[in-house]
Amino acid sequence: MHITDHDAPLALQAAFNYRMAVLRLLPGPANAGLPVPALLREAGIDPTIVDQLGEVSRSQYIQLLARLPQPLSDEFFGLRQHPVKPGVTSMMIEIALGNDTLGAAMTQSLRFMRLVSDDLRMELMDEGDDIALVLSGLDPGRDPHHFLVDYWLNYLHRVFSWMIDQLIPVKSVQLAFAEPAKRHRLVYQLRSDWQDNCDRNAVVFSRKYLALPILRSRNEWLSLRQTAVESGVVQWPEEQVQVASHVRSLIFNALRQGEPPPTLSTVAQTLHLTQATLHRHLNSEATSFQRILNDVRCDTAIDKLRFQKLSVAEVAEQLGFSEPRSFSRAFKQWTGASPSDYQC
Repeated sequence: MHITDHDAPLALQAAFNYRMAVLRLLPGPANAGLPVPALLREAGIDPTIVDQLGEVSRSQYIQLLARLPQPLSDEFFGLRQHPVKPGVTSMMIEIALGNDTLGAAMTQSLRFMRLVSDDLRMELMDEGDDIALVLSGLDPGRDPHHFLVDYWLNYLHRVFSWMIDQLIPVKSVQLAFAEPAKRHRLVYQLRSDWQDNCDRNAVVFSRKYLALPILRSRNEWLSLRQTAVESGVVQWPEEQVQVASHVRSLIFNALRQGEPPPTLSTVAQTLHLTQATLHRHLNSEATSFQRILNDVRCDTAIDKLRFQKLSVAEVAEQLGFSEPRSFSRAFKQWTGASPSDYQC
């Protein structure tokens, strides 16, 4: 089961395309001899996504993940040498929920995983004011696209956020392989500006969150898992800090109404903040005005190109670009594809 970001409007969440995540996952079941096309169809995914562009929704992605552990007998999806039996991850979380604080729950969770797997090692590193959740154990042979590291960094962050009923702001994401920041990586949902070619795979956050109390129960966890399997939808905590959400909504609403995106100055005035104060708020929430603007522009562009069938020139104008060429360059940076790829 995978957990997605819950700090954006639902319309923007839906625009995240899980196709590349699915493609990075498939070597595991394929190498195990499972019928990949049939598995994809059971999850509601068109098997042609393997060879051509297509959309995979959050619900479809969750349904696929829920179906794989049993036939593989492995919660690592066949992407490591030694399988992890189905049910291990859920047991880890059930045990962790018996703790009083997030720090204790995280420590016990990672200790539990070290007992059941040597292939993917997880640890917490004390870095002064910050804590790093570190994963090691790449396996390029079985997991050539490093799906499991991408998945577990995202998964653990969301599970631990759920335990304290608030989304933990991520200060940085570090990956120990060459992968320039692109929006089709799962860790994009944590930070769009991750660092690649690092000496570790890690998510860094403020240590103050370790002292927060556990607010969830084992029964809530079991209910949540069942809901995800049945509906493919998981509800996770809202961010308690709301400035980024306000900024995102202002930009999104302007573009939806066919207006140019608001400037930083305009947004600051609307929120009754100085620009410097707005910068500080966004930085404390592990984001920036430009990152939010790019994310909303990208999601809106995909919607206008694929579903509204607008031309590249029309989309460029509506998103506030001076000319189509500038928009095409920006779109390529956001998605790794050209606008025309989304006009099929």
